[in-house]
Amino acid sequence: PRGLSINPKPDVGGKFAWTPKYTFLVGILTTVLALFGYLGFQFIKFNSPPALEVTRPPESFVATSNKIDISGKTDSDATIKINNQLVLVDEDGVFNGQVEIFEGTEEIVITATNRSKKETTIVRKIVPELSK
Repeated sequence: PRGLSINPKPDVGGKFAWTPKYTFLVGILTTVLALFGYLGFQFIKFNSPPALEVTRPPESFVATSNKIDISGKTDSDATIKINNQLVLVDEDGVFNGQVEIFEGTEEIVITATNRSKKETTIVRKIVPELSK
């Protein structure tokens, strides 16, 4: 009788089979990619200047009173200065302030500064027509 021999290599090509090992590797890869994406987003956000939008007064505002109301929106963790006067910012980033102007005042400077000392500045030109 002839001996029985077993072929160590199968005659058909190996089919891909999803195994728990592949599930684990895909899970680890997804977690690592999400972590690096989050860290990259936070790094960019930390190193960029804060957003600043001034809603009031408009550009070339004609001021008939010696006090001007100023309002706008910025990042919630930013500090706002209007003509070097600190203004409170609420948890949504909204700020409201008032500055006193005099004859000859031509601009109002609004500056937002974040925790990493990056600044965004908007300068509003005004036209004072104060009654004498």
